[in-house]
Amino acid sequence: MADALDITPVSDSETLKVWLYRGTSTRLVLSFWDSEEGGAPLAAFAHAASHGGRDNVLFFADPGNTWLNGEGLIEEIVEWAAAYRRECAAETVMVLGQGMGGFMALAMPAFLEVKVALALSPLFAMPARAIPEGKGLEDLRLHNLGEVLGRSADYYLIHGEAPGEAAHLESFPLQPNIHQFVLPSGDKTVPQLLDDAGLTGAVLERAFLNQARKLRKTLEPLGVYRREDALPEEGGETEEMTGEQGA
Repeated sequence: MADALDITPVSDSETLKVWLYRGTSTRLVLSFWDSEEGGAPLAAFAHAASHGGRDNVLFFADPGNTWLNGEGLIEEIVEWAAAYRRECAAETVMVLGQGMGGFMALAMPAFLEVKVALALSPLFAMPARAIPEGKGLEDLRLHNLGEVLGRSADYYLIHGEAPGEAAHLESFPLQPNIHQFVLPSGDKTVPQLLDDAGLTGAVLERAFLNQARKLRKTLEPLGVYRREDALPEEGGETEEMTGEQGA
């Protein structure tokens, strides 16, 4: 059991919940907590997100489940990130999330300077049930990730093979800075698989160091393959084309 970290709640509004943890490194992690999970970030997940308590972390939750479509929500998150980056003198910023939080994490490099974004079981688009009654897609600021996945950050996505995830993983564009890993998951979620195998911390750190090959090696005990592996030879990006750093 990971030791509890001193995580401080700093905002508890109807539109945004924020917790912060002050580490000792020059790295800031923005962790998007799926508010559907309820409560504050779990101790074990917080321990991994902070690299064992070393990294500074801001944890965010969208209690209205707006998928970043709340009025001014993105700007409020950017303000929190900028202020805390100055406070802890962070040299690099990473983002992390799972489920809906993964969607939020993958969107954020379009709005602030981020080196790496990591998402566990990420969704490419809002589910229909999340769209407010009486509104259409044209009323939403952000309903899928198609227009925000740029080239300024490296994106690491870890999917399971459950039917609900398969449709989303195939929606992501194939581009050199998007690294998609797939795990045979059965009835477990990706976070459960990583936690059961004791790999959560190692996986986060490999991704944050932008080490695609080493991340794949770390996931091999779970039967990992890359999405590109399942494509015809002429499709997708090869391992050599990813431009990873520090491998």
